[in-house]
Amino acid sequence: MWRWVGVVGVAVGIVVAGAGIAVSAIPDPTGVISSCVNNSTGALRVIDPSTGATCTAAETALNFNQQGQQGPQGPQGDPGVNIFARVTSSGTLRAGSGVTSVSHQQAGIYQVTFTQDVTNCAVTATVDGDGGTTDLGFAGVATIWHGGSEPDIPANAVDVVVNNTFRYQGTSFTQDAPFSVIVAC
Repeated sequence: MWRWVGVVGVAVGIVVAGAGIAVSAIPDPTGVISSCVNNSTGALRVIDPSTGATCTAAETALNFNQQGQQGPQGPQGDPGVNIFARVTSSGTLRAGSGVTSVSHQQAGIYQVTFTQDVTNCAVTATVDGDGGTTDLGFAGVATIWHGGSEPDIPANAVDVVVNNTFRYQGTSFTQDAPFSVIVAC
């Protein structure tokens, strides 16, 4: 019989201890974590003031806030610049923004000059229709070079060279075709 009383007593002790742990408030309701720093060793000890815990005379109280204070607003960033060109198969600029000129270099190769340095920008080009007058009938890929990266075609930091390459029945060839080029800086 005494064995059962001992088992029940241990079980009640575990439940009471568990309730005490469940009630502790670290962090407290306002988000503060309270701790004490030992003045001689620097050891940190987290406490729960709601249970009456305090720092000793040999410690200094140190509280942490889980959410820091709002920092100052940073400076306004530079606006994104999106420049583009829609070019016909003959090399005529149909629409664009930030474009100085377009020149038709040779079959399927065009040089688009923009108003700013595009060396560190993301550049993409696609072969597209020229308003319904051209039916390409097969896949085309517009590849680009800029900043003089293609040795045969002069280019500088404001130029993008577009090469319209097509693949048809296993054969690749360059051909005049309308395209769009987009530059995002």
